Amino acid sequence: MAQKSKAVLKTYFETGKRPTQAQFGDLIDSLADERPFKVYVALLNQTGTSHPTAKILENNTGEDFFWVRESFGVYKVLLPSNYSLDNIFVTINQQFKNNSIKVAATMVASTLSGNYLYIKGINDDLLYNTGIEIRFYTASQIETTAIDSALSRYWPYFKKNELRRDGNLLLPPYLMYNSYNGAKGGSDNMNNVNCMNIWRSMTDEYIILPEIYDGKKNPHAFNLITKKFSCAYTYKNSSNAGSYLKDCIKQARKSGARECIIDLGNDTDSINQNIIQLKQVLVDLKADRGMQRVTLITNGQINHYTIFDLMA
Repeated sequence: MAQKSKAVLKTYFETGKRPTQAQFGDLIDSLADERPFKVYVALLNQTGTSHPTAKILENNTGEDFFWVRESFGVYKVLLPSNYSLDNIFVTINQQFKNNSIKVAATMVASTLSGNYLYIKGINDDLLYNTGIEIRFYTASQIETTAIDSALSRYWPYFKKNELRRDGNLLLPPYLMYNSYNGAKGGSDNMNNVNCMNIWRSMTDEYIILPEIYDGKKNPHAFNLITKKFSCAYTYKNSSNAGSYLKDCIKQARKSGARECIIDLGNDTDSINQNIIQLKQVLVDLKADRGMQRVTLITNGQINHYTIFDLMA
């Protein structure tokens, strides 16, 4: 017995055919859950400073969900780790205690301790049979299409079977393509030795992208885990941290990247000052508009931050 597509199932019942026991089994298995996602549906309640409790209406994920009150009016739940943030859909019923209607915000974010769903923007003691639905779409259903669509501009410059694996990197056979003269080869300062070592140290998998001089945005790499474009920079000038960090964020955004990776070196005092500067840069630039993750490398350690993490 196996799940079959609707097109296949219809052929079992064409005029003159007699479906077999196995084919009826396929029909039952296929219709048992034809939704393309797993789902968690619950009614949330919260009083005082207690953690929210959940009356589970449906949960076919095979995972347990434990809600936590993080601070005043902010609640979170740890999500299963086997789903990309891009494959999670959340809806919340904006109805609260005493049938009042409030505007609660939900946000899915990656932190050092895992992926979390946050509910915030309301006061404590308001969640009362407030409905929430979390859908988890499997990567296999969208992964190939998403990658092909995102990288369609680059495929003419290197074929998929030309990509060479180097640790967690997939490298094209050349680093730059100059569309003005059709010449392959060479490199630019974004694909130099220092930056390539940054990519090699990352735990996520990336495809390094060639430079294409066609007047369009040109990020440095594509993250195969988050399905987002990324840029990387090596910090060198501790005397002008603010300007350098601001330029990193601005250049990454202008390149169309959603992740900015910055190697801050190994000088502790400089690192601390740079992180303080970075928080101010994010405030000044409103970097949450488009920028979803900042990855800092300090003393060789890799730390991923959401904008929410850094500005907290």
